[in-house]
Amino acid sequence: MLRALLGLGVSLKQGLLDDLWAELQGLMRGRPSEAAALEAVVAVSRKDAVQRQQEQLQHQQAQAQPLEEPPQGEPVHSLDEFYQRQLEELVYLIVNPPAEDSGQGLPTASDTFKEDEENCVCNLYAADLIDADLGEEPVVQCDACHEHFHVSCVQVPPQAARIVLLHQMQRSLNAEIDADVPAEPDTYVCPSCCVKMATPYPYGEVVIEP
Repeated sequence: MLRALLGLGVSLKQGLLDDLWAELQGLMRGRPSEAAALEAVVAVSRKDAVQRQQEQLQHQQAQAQPLEEPPQGEPVHSLDEFYQRQLEELVYLIVNPPAEDSGQGLPTASDTFKEDEENCVCNLYAADLIDADLGEEPVVQCDACHEHFHVSCVQVPPQAARIVLLHQMQRSLNAEIDADVPAEPDTYVCPSCCVKMATPYPYGEVVIEP
């Protein structure tokens, strides 16, 4: 049995070799030469087992390829995603006006009104919007004074306000819109600024609160 093990080179795993060596040590007492030969074989086999484990680990690590980052394609437009989506929504709503038009796609008073100043011709502060139930009312911005106004207060149709907003965003973002949208109105001037410019207000008569 001993010679057979020596001839085979003891290709056992490291754990089994340890158990085998502990058992054979008791059998080999009094036979120092054969014990020394067996010890050498077991030592070599232990080394081979460790080496095989290391090679297997290296192979597994080599097979585990790191995840590649997704390719970064060029954006369709050089616009922030938020503004890109807003432009697309505006274009869609202009080309396909809602049957019940409540100003979809327009900014609201709660998004734009200033906290510590009167806003619109109705002279509301931002804190007053909740009580007046006007926080979600759509607004339009004046190109002259840059203030925001409820479209209902200044009598601007929501569709006209959307077209104005689209052209304002185009100028601000230097964007090109590949869609068949009206070229006018491309600006909006509020009633107060029209008075200052001695220009008729195009959307009807608006009473300006003192």
